[in-house]
Amino acid sequence: MQVNWSKEAAESSAAAESSAQVYNLQEKSVVTNDTCQLACDLVQLGVTVANVTNVIRTVAEPLGVAIHGSMSDRTVSRAVLEGGIAAKMQLAQEVHNAESELCIFKSL
Repeated sequence: MQVNWSKEAAESSAAAESSAQVYNLQEKSVVTNDTCQLACDLVQLGVTVANVTNVIRTVAEPLGVAIHGSMSDRTVSRAVLEGGIAAKMQLAQEVHNAESELCIFKSL
């Protein structure tokens, strides 16, 4: 089998390499909300706090996504804690706003 490398194919390959996607864990030294959510999801799936950044990098590498920035173990722990508090607040708000029906049972 002979492969013909045309100038167009070489240019498109070079363009694809130069337009590699980049994911920034931080913006202006602040971890983004999306990154915090990703960290919470990974911890919920069983990834240890110490391995969250490594897992993000390991998954992104074969997808061709470059990861810029990092998250410390403490930052991941705080993101998980804040996510739990936010979930409890949302639950309380939903219960408060829920309409309920009062059921009265009469004994026969």
